[in-house]
Amino acid sequence: MNALVESPEVAPDGGDASSPSADACWDELVTVALLGTDRRRPPVPPAGPVADVVTDLDLVRGDSSDDARLLNHVATMALARRLAARPGPPATPLAPPPPDDRPWCPVAAVASWRTLVDDWPLLEDEWLARAIATGVRPSGDLLMDLLERHRADVRRRQLVQHLAGSIVGWTSEHLGLAMAPAGPPLHQLVALPAIPLHPDVAIDLAGAATAQFANSVVDVLAADAFSGADRRLLEHVLARCAPSALSDVERQLSRVADDARGAAAAAVLAELARTRTAMLDSFGTSS
Repeated sequence: MNALVESPEVAPDGGDASSPSADACWDELVTVALLGTDRRRPPVPPAGPVADVVTDLDLVRGDSSDDARLLNHVATMALARRLAARPGPPATPLAPPPPDDRPWCPVAAVASWRTLVDDWPLLEDEWLARAIATGVRPSGDLLMDLLERHRADVRRRQLVQHLAGSIVGWTSEHLGLAMAPAGPPLHQLVALPAIPLHPDVAIDLAGAATAQFANSVVDVLAADAFSGADRRLLEHVLARCAPSALSDVERQLSRVADDARGAAAAAVLAELARTRTAMLDSFGTSS
């Protein structure tokens, strides 16, 4: 069997052998923890507050066994070492970013972006275009999320860089972020990309006046030829229709009976109309 070994009572520089230095005591505690208290007893704590706290813990907890004393000693020493830590030399302060007098992106608009990227990503291009058009600047956390989301999408990263303005170069320099190459003129970049439309849906809705648009959407849903696979294509129609038609569309779709043909698709499309309306309104400008 292994004999129980007493921890050496280290006393550097000829000091009191019963009061080791804090560093020597910590090293010995690590050794005891590795070997186990059945093979080596905990060392004597350094004289002073650490020893007083360890003794008090032994008394308060009513357990003076080697295991309990080791835990009390380690906890006390760990806290003492943290409290005794000194800060390093001050870091060189970062150069401030260039000034930007644009207003901050509204909180509601930021919230709408976070919602639509999860639920309706096909609306994000319009969100970016609206943010650029209204002349707002993104907060730091929003900018980093946008750059991270579109790190592999050159066109949208170019849009984000336009939205960021002068700070994007500063951000790239200090964080080592790659910049997207120069893109086309801004008016071309913010133009919403084309999205596929079902031929029948496009024909039925292209010529519909604004007043009849909502009824036309409901009629397309109720048509015998419409299937669940066509719902996404109808979503594209609502993502590109005139904003003035959205409220009527949402109202008409919400009235579709639960047991009617296309009821499930109507509920989803109504939510899309509400989300797009909220997104456009979140910038505080009229549509």
